[in-house]
Amino acid sequence: MTRPSLADGQWRLEFRGCACPAPLLDRASVLEMLCQQCLRENDIDAAQVRFFQFLPRGSAGTAVMPQGRLALHTWPEQKLVSVFVSLTGTTSAQRFQVHSLLETLVAYFRPQETFCESQPSEPAKFEPLEALA
Repeated sequence: MTRPSLADGQWRLEFRGCACPAPLLDRASVLEMLCQQCLRENDIDAAQVRFFQFLPRGSAGTAVMPQGRLALHTWPEQKLVSVFVSLTGTTSAQRFQVHSLLETLVAYFRPQETFCESQPSEPAKFEPLEALA
């Protein structure tokens, strides 16, 4: 996988044609364990990791990290995983950890194709409070 140039902002990735074992795509409990393992492998301490089981198959979940947020959603019938990464106020070392985390996820899901789109953060624009009155 070519590393996306991560800076603060949001990234949506799709792992298409995943050749991983079916339970990774089918079961929330397995996906949650994988997510926690990938976070540990990349020295990322998540404040919270939560996953939800869809019926009959598939799952979605999120990990809240010091670097931002990671969300995963699976479509087993399409062998597809959607990954969303949001980074805020990160250091270069933290961005490197997230790069490594994405590479770890690719290694586990083994997609035939990856797609990535980004939306870098823009400085916040605030109106003076008087303008809101």
